[in-house]
Amino acid sequence: MDASIEQQVAVILRVLASSGRGDSGGTRLGRGWLDAQSLALQSGVNAEDLGGIIEELEDRGLVEVVRYLGMSSKLGFSQASLTAQGRMASRRLAGGMMSTIQKDPRNVFVVHGRNAVARDALFDFLRSVGLNPMEWEEARRQTGSASPYIGQILDAAFGAAQAIVVLLTGEDEARLREPFRGHTELPHETNLTPQARANVLFEAGMALGRHPERTVLIEIGELRPFSDIAGRHTVRIASGGAGERHAIVERLRDSGCSVVTEGRRDWLERDYFGPVFRKDPK
Repeated sequence: MDASIEQQVAVILRVLASSGRGDSGGTRLGRGWLDAQSLALQSGVNAEDLGGIIEELEDRGLVEVVRYLGMSSKLGFSQASLTAQGRMASRRLAGGMMSTIQKDPRNVFVVHGRNAVARDALFDFLRSVGLNPMEWEEARRQTGSASPYIGQILDAAFGAAQAIVVLLTGEDEARLREPFRGHTELPHETNLTPQARANVLFEAGMALGRHPERTVLIEIGELRPFSDIAGRHTVRIASGGAGERHAIVERLRDSGCSVVTEGRRDWLERDYFGPVFRKDPK
């Protein structure tokens, strides 16, 4: 098997393993079974390659499949599930997919929206305390899938980095539509209020669901409340002052990151986030 096929095999096994945990649903045959179309969609492997890989995995005793008489699908199977041997193989491969990025407590993946000024400020600040900020797209590439689902990306991110930092900035505006308002709504429900991009909110929620202790939310400026439960994971930046920067450092330490502040003054003295408040986002 060449490297690209091995990577596809690893992704297929991970998707089927997720189905067994309930992350990807299941079929009428029960949890752990996934229909062919869903497997193709979630793994990002094209139909022709997927059929051949599944056949080889079946020959090796890693998967079992269901086929129906007279099937015309080019996938060659209807549903698939991991065998006990396949589940063991999936666990062994889970760490192997992270080999291109060595896990390091200095690595942090950053989820952000379109505010480039805020993104650059955060990356510079993280570097000032000895951390290595990495783009969320890099975690997506680590899955080895052309169209990975969010669970795969999170597994890749948490496998390669100590924490996920979600930068919440108000690129969008939102309010509750009038037909659904009550008599005692808060101002952010009736007035257009800045809100982070929908994909950023979704990825933040998924990260909190997987590893809340390793997820840090940073809110910059006025924003619609994210959720009642997010408060204990959130650092709010209203001015970018030293106290707020210190709060970020402490939250990163709590997440297990190898933050370095001893002998460094730049992180406390430099106005990293000032430009965010002085310049309108574009």
